[in-house]
Amino acid sequence: MTRIISWNMSHWLRSAEERSAAWDYLRALAPDFVLLQEAVPPDDLGPEHCVYRPGGMGGHRPWGAAVISFTHPISEVVEVTSPHGKHPAQLHQTYPGSVAIAACESGLTLISVYSVIDNGYAITILHRQLSDLTPLFDTKLGRSVVLAGDLNVTTQFEEPHRSRHRNARERLQAFSLIDALDLERPARGPLASVMSLK
Repeated sequence: MTRIISWNMSHWLRSAEERSAAWDYLRALAPDFVLLQEAVPPDDLGPEHCVYRPGGMGGHRPWGAAVISFTHPISEVVEVTSPHGKHPAQLHQTYPGSVAIAACESGLTLISVYSVIDNGYAITILHRQLSDLTPLFDTKLGRSVVLAGDLNVTTQFEEPHRSRHRNARERLQAFSLIDALDLERPARGPLASVMSLK
């Protein structure tokens, strides 16, 4: 069994002590792979165990998405050539650093996504990120994928936002991805912090 954790570490909200404690906690959990958002990996993780854009997303966001492996070697994926194109497609065009992609020796491809809220919208960024990733799903790297992260998508908004967010979920399903939350999630009402469903 492969153990994978996805976690938005909220680096920008945490003190140095809280950040250190979070990494200690993560290592103690001993997962095979970790897909992080809003993170700054420690310097002791070399490139064979950490896919991360140094400096994060640049500007005023010096943190970003990362894929970590404490044991298995991984390698960064930045471009692919799909059967539909003649030239390599760059996979990190939208907010470089907001998506981290790692290939594992087992054939598994890990994608950590942080859909940045830009000018009040995250859904527009997610759609651009999915467009950037589309060529990957048409290659052998797209055959066995785990995509996780902080997508800033919900089914609990009022219209028209609910339809826009549903459309993003449908795009993910079009890549033959399965929503892990739907596998054994118990039925529940709307979250208190979000607008209620009609």
